[in-house]
Amino acid sequence: MGNETFRILLDSDPNDQHGGGAVADTSVMSTLCEIQLAEAVLVAYSPIVIPAAVYAELRAGPNYQVFSALCRSNTMSNRVHILESGSTLAMTCPGSRRRTDPISATEQAQLRSLGAGEIAVIEHARELGITALLDDGAARKVASRMDVAVLGTIGILAEAARQGLASGPDAADRLVAAGFRATPELLNQLRVIQTP
Repeated sequence: MGNETFRILLDSDPNDQHGGGAVADTSVMSTLCEIQLAEAVLVAYSPIVIPAAVYAELRAGPNYQVFSALCRSNTMSNRVHILESGSTLAMTCPGSRRRTDPISATEQAQLRSLGAGEIAVIEHARELGITALLDDGAARKVASRMDVAVLGTIGILAEAARQGLASGPDAADRLVAAGFRATPELLNQLRVIQTP
């Protein structure tokens, strides 16, 4: 399937702050799968694009079986798109922040300091004008400098709690039980979010 172009028409609200889709990194997907909240919260960000480098990391990780089941679920089977190496993705979305200008030499240098999955997430999110789902601090900084919208696991769970898709206190407890590294302040902010 290499060198294939995937075409997705986004039917989301053009005023959606997440741009009607997201490109996910390994840490975010793995954590959401581990705490058993991936399907409940990722519906709000679909379609979810998984670059080839991220998919390879997920396959080698401890939560691959959960991720695989997520991809086959009725809710997410048409919402998770795994890009194979050499494939490209064409997405159409009203109000998209799609970027066609080349990545600057400074941005390229910053990207080289990151892992393959993080690089792919940022490049795809930038090109498609959609949100990058990243937890790594260095990757988040690079993405922000490149004007790519970024959201991490706690931000995803907080938004899900505000929309009634998950419980903030329950999500925080699950993160702690899974050994997720976050400041007590961030976890407490998640705990106090009331589900509508």
